[in-house]
Order: sequence, then structure tokens, then C-alpha cells
Amino acid sequence: MNVPETDNLDDPSVSISVQSLLDERHSTHTSTLHQPAGTGQWTGNFRGSRRGHGTDFDDLRHYSPGDEIRHIDWKASARTNTLHTRLYREEREHRVTLITDLRSSMFTGTHELRSVKACRVAARLLWQAVEGGSRTSVVGVCDTGLFASEYGNGHRAAIDACGLLSRRFEDARQQATSSLQRSSLNSDKHESTDVLITLPGAYTEHGEPPVTFEQVAHWLITQRRLHGTIIWISAFDQLGDKFNEAMQILSQATRQAAVHINDVMLEQALPTGRYGYRSGDPSNWTQNRAPHAITINRQQRQRLQQQLSEQKQQRIARFSDLLIPLLDTDAGNTQIVTVLRQHGYLP
Repeated sequence: MNVPETDNLDDPSVSISVQSLLDERHSTHTSTLHQPAGTGQWTGNFRGSRRGHGTDFDDLRHYSPGDEIRHIDWKASARTNTLHTRLYREEREHRVTLITDLRSSMFTGTHELRSVKACRVAARLLWQAVEGGSRTSVVGVCDTGLFASEYGNGHRAAIDACGLLSRRFEDARQQATSSLQRSSLNSDKHESTDVLITLPGAYTEHGEPPVTFEQVAHWLITQRRLHGTIIWISAFDQLGDKFNEAMQILSQATRQAAVHINDVMLEQALPTGRYGYRSGDPSNWTQNRAPHAITINRQQRQRLQQQLSEQKQQRIARFSDLLIPLLDTDAGNTQIVTVLRQHGYLP
């Protein structure tokens, strides 16, 4: 593969391997042992396996006149010397959909790419949902469209989703480079056979803007089988002019939560100083030199900090108005899972 020497494809801060996504399954067993039971749809520490009878055992209560004899729990009645009736709840198939942002704006970061963080968070939530018995799907958002794994439960569906996420991450990372650099990379790189779902107004080579989350929300609205929980994992750039309206319509059909992928420089801004950077054209790169530079003084840094702070407050206010919980990766994956479980978004 013909890439600049500065690129290290094995560096976990800029690349995602299938194994790293599969390893997230070990975190579910560790963290859930110390977490309280959920207070939402999945109550209790463990959810019983589905038996195919259409109902799940829920609880016991004292026998009341009119209860069907076939629902009496004779073992519990014998132990307590009082008749007890078994209660059931309707067995429902619950789906968890993880929207993962892999657009070009996510391929930036101070210590690691924000897209890398997004994939790891998605894998962590994916395995948590799988261990809880939910049917899961990962929907990735690229500049040119969407990709989606098939809904399924069990480890096989999760492994397939992790493989798709890893493949599409590499494709999106290549696409995030300049058009000149991309032409030299495409000759040797593996071409993905996964089919992208094209949305109206999606990015093309003619310079149209990339997919917005407003378009993604409208696409989700058209999915008739969609129900359960949708979790958005992104830095929430390029939302679209009518993002709020689309999300309000979507919230009528499903529950939603959001995980914000944070970066330290987007909280603190760059320190004052002179910064060199390279353009996307490798032919202009010289060894140990950056052909372009920018200087940030104290006043510019203060203005930048103010703008970043305003953007953060606007983002918080937006999701608060939408009644969608907004979590931040600064809290850590374990805390994110804990909060989502406590409020019934994850099993």
C-alpha cells in the first residue's frame, strides 16, 4: 500500500481492527457485576431466555379468586403454605440500533481519531445489548451514504456487525484523505463489497455536501420494522437545518439516546503558538517540513475557546429540548453503559 511514512496503520489511535471490537465483549461481564439493576423495561439483574411461548415469567402474587388454576405456582405455594399465582408479561422483541458516525469530520483528534472512539463505544454498547438478549444492528454514516448490519441476536450477529464496522472504518478513513492521495491508495487497497445505502443529496465527487443526520433520521423514519432504542454515537457535526423536526418525529416511534464523542482540543482549544500542517497533496510534502503554518495568539485562543463553549452549550440545549439524554465519552464507557441501563435504554 502506497501511503505516507507518517501513517501507521497498526496504531490503535488511528485504526480499528476486528479483534479490538471483539475484545469489548469482555467488558460487559466485568462492568455489569457492579451495576445496579435497570429501572426501565429490563428489570432485574438477569433476563430469562425466550422459550417461544409468547410470554415471560414476571412475578408471583397471592392467589385471588378468579385466577386460573393452571397459573398457580405449586412449589411456591407449598413452601409458604399459601396459594401463589404466577404472573406473566408479553414477550416482546426489542431492538437496539447503534448509529455510528464515520464521516470525514470524525477523522480528526488530538490523541486518537474521534472515529476510533466512536467505533469502540459502538462495540461496547453492541455487546452489552447482545448479552441482554436484544436484537442489534449497527448503522454507519459515511460521506456517501449508510451501511447497516442485519438485525440479529447472539454472538454471531455481533461478530458480523463488528466485521462490517471494521471494514467500513478503513474505507471511510481512506475516503477522508484528499482526492489526489486517494487515487494512489485505491490501486492497492482492498475494495469493500459491502453495499452502501445512498440517501438523497449525499456526497458525490462533484462536491455536494456529505450526509447529514437530518437525512439519516428521515431514513430511519421510513424503516417500518424499527422499534426499541436508537443510540446516536457522534460528535454531532453537520446535523442539517431541520434536524430537530426529524428527531421529534422519530421519537414518536422509538426511544433515543445520544453519546457525544469528545476531544480535548475541542474543549480547551489549541495553546498559543505557531502550528504547521500539511495539505492533502503528498507531492507537496517535504521531509521534516510542513508547507503551511498558522499562528494562534492569546486573543485568538480566547475567541476560539468562547466559540467552542457556545457550541457545547447549544448542543446540550438542543438535546435537552428534544428530551434525548446526551452522554459524553469523558465519563468513560462503563459509566455510559451504567446510565443507559439505569434508564432502560440497554439491558
